[in-house]
Amino acid sequence: MVRAVVCQVLFRVALPIVLLLAVLFRYNAFSFVYLLLLLANPLIPGPNSRNANIVRTNCYLKTVVGASTLFCVAQVVYQIVLLSTQSYSKEHSVADSCSLQERLLALVGLHRADGIKAPEALSLLGLDFVVLFAAVFTLVICEKLATPDGTPRSGAVHRRRHTFLMLLGEFLVLLLMAAAGILHASLCSLAYFVAFLWSATWLGMHRPLGTGYQVMRTLLLIYSAMHFVALYTYQLDYIQELVPSASLQARLLGLTSLRIPACNSTAPTEADVRVLQFRSLHWTLYVSPLVVLSFYFTVATVTRLQLLQQLVSYALIDYFVGFAVKLSFELLVCEYFLA
Repeated sequence: MVRAVVCQVLFRVALPIVLLLAVLFRYNAFSFVYLLLLLANPLIPGPNSRNANIVRTNCYLKTVVGASTLFCVAQVVYQIVLLSTQSYSKEHSVADSCSLQERLLALVGLHRADGIKAPEALSLLGLDFVVLFAAVFTLVICEKLATPDGTPRSGAVHRRRHTFLMLLGEFLVLLLMAAAGILHASLCSLAYFVAFLWSATWLGMHRPLGTGYQVMRTLLLIYSAMHFVALYTYQLDYIQELVPSASLQARLLGLTSLRIPACNSTAPTEADVRVLQFRSLHWTLYVSPLVVLSFYFTVATVTRLQLLQQLVSYALIDYFVGFAVKLSFELLVCEYFLA
């Protein structure tokens, strides 16, 4: 039991938090890859499951390790190139950081380390190493603490815990669905609001949420992932120049510029491109993307638990059917020889 809790906390809580920090405090191609890995986490079976699921979990963790290792090597190589070419010995102004080359390198995730404070250096250069350490630590610990196949489980306790988690998950799904629909009114959030009204009306008529609700929930799972990816992509450099935040298209779709782009040609500033600055906006504009992400994680977890429960039920049915066939065959053989 302790093994399962340790592995689940590392895989489901610690590693996603580290990936989320790398996503929220950096806006470049490296963090976009971390975002995709973060969205894949709730879809992967837990590390304390059976051998087939352990293989999938290890593949996911090795993918995170490989991506973060590649990004760490890129950061180190870029700093070596800057030192070898004596770029740090030359004067570097704020205007130089907005050149085409600097902007493209910053969009990828490569930055100069001179003239910035420790928090900026940690967010720009150190987050890759933090993700690498967290992924390696989770992989090593979960491989050592993996539950063996022969470990007995209490069926009644497991069923009660599963039932409680499913009820809690469905309640959170409806709650986050409503929050995602009303925190930031837009065409993108209209889907959550309509889905909540339909679900609440159906429950108000004392009818169970059946297959139609599960299909709608699965579609919202895909939709919320695409929605959060769109909100994050809008924060990248050059994107806000294509679709300004004050335009009608951005306001209808709910695309809000949460950070101040220093090199935006439409509204240039004197800030360093390496310094992350957020706008002074209403708190709902910052909470709404996090609610969408929480909704995605909750729906993905509930869907995964339901699929695992169905697989267990099918396995039990196959076992009892096979046992009944085998017993019937043995009885027929006994009757034949006794006759």
